[in-house]
Amino acid sequence: MLNNIGKVLEKIYATRLGYLANQGTRLLSNTQIGCRRQRSAVDTCLLLLHHIQHQRATKKKPLVTSTVFLDIKGTFDHVKKPQLLQVLEKLGLPASFIRWVHTFMSERKIQLAFEGQVSEILALDSGVP
Repeated sequence: MLNNIGKVLEKIYATRLGYLANQGTRLLSNTQIGCRRQRSAVDTCLLLLHHIQHQRATKKKPLVTSTVFLDIKGTFDHVKKPQLLQVLEKLGLPASFIRWVHTFMSERKIQLAFEGQVSEILALDSGVP
């Protein structure tokens, strides 16, 4: 039951943070497309096309355009709780939210199982659930 409540709370906070990010705050850059509501791969392509056309219109020829796409996997597996809490404070997020994140990331444990072999239960001090 606690797992279900945790998932519901995650969804509520993700929705609230998404709302804050889309309301003109500097929580996320306008060029951050991934994992944002009403943004898609089409938006990414249009943004890229806009930047290319803008550069070509304002720069002298010959022009070379380079693009780098990043899809960072596993980043959240290495988040340290003290650093995350510090970033949340610097962003000016509500103290109640910061306390919730602190509690949510506290006293976490992990146990692995592979092909019938089960590890001991270990404390987990980094990563976001």
